[in-house]
Amino acid sequence: MASSNFDLEKERARLRAMMDAQSGRAGAQDAPAPENAADAPAETPGTEPPFAHVQPNVWDRAADDEANAFVRSLMTVGSPVCAAFWAVLGIVLAVLLLTIGLWRTLFIAALAALGAFLGGVRSKSRFFRDLINRLFPPKG
Repeated sequence: MASSNFDLEKERARLRAMMDAQSGRAGAQDAPAPENAADAPAETPGTEPPFAHVQPNVWDRAADDEANAFVRSLMTVGSPVCAAFWAVLGIVLAVLLLTIGLWRTLFIAALAALGAFLGGVRSKSRFFRDLINRLFPPKG
């Protein structure tokens, strides 16, 4: 192999030291990992753990607005997105009917509707109470 002034191990050590210096962990690779949490050194005051600035479970509003706009266009009659959605749905329905038959397709549709109900209705008892009151209105 040709002789070179480039030494891979030295370059890795240099890059590791540079990254440790930037993150404030000088010599972090040299120290052995503690056996348990009680032996771990306490954080110095004024330093934050990594990713402390990230708030968990926060929706990206722009992405949420884009998703809502897409769903609205999906359900807007006459839009190309709506036409494509219903075309794909028709193809899926046709394939199901031709391969597994009418009753199995209806069974799958009923289970999908049940899943949509269970996942989409928050207060199921109130839903059923309102449904019964609409079907059989109270007298008085």
